[in-house]
Amino acid sequence: CAPRGGLHTASAALAVVTCGALAEVPADTAARVLLFPMGDVRTRDGRRYRLDDAAHAAQVISASRAHAGSRQIPVDYDHQLVYGVGAAGPGKAGGGQAPAAGWIDPASLVADSAGIWGQVAWTETAAARLRGREYRYVSPSFAAGKDGRLSKIVHLS
Repeated sequence: CAPRGGLHTASAALAVVTCGALAEVPADTAARVLLFPMGDVRTRDGRRYRLDDAAHAAQVISASRAHAGSRQIPVDYDHQLVYGVGAAGPGKAGGGQAPAAGWIDPASLVADSAGIWGQVAWTETAAARLRGREYRYVSPSFAAGKDGRLSKIVHLS
């Protein structure tokens, strides 16, 4: 996971974070996708983020729906909504493009003991790339407080 300096929320206590390879996407592209697991998520550099329990998950889902408003939650490739529209990060290609891989209806967000799930409507290109195993994992972009507590899901890569 990596915080992105240019994508802070209105509150200085929250920053949008991109996080790699949290959950494998099922080969069945019609299946729901785990967006953020319950419990602690530890990054390679030792930072920790967390989704505490069902009540916390309900708050996150509500905030994620409010953030999306009347729009669907975008799914992109390789965090291009973060890296493609501005300066490129390490190993990321810039250039200002962020093609959609799919869309999540905010109404599909649900939580269970495993975490927060959403139903992704994949584009034809993304579905083919998933079937070809070019992509296998999802990585959420989310807002979290300085204490690492998840506050909302912004988009998915």
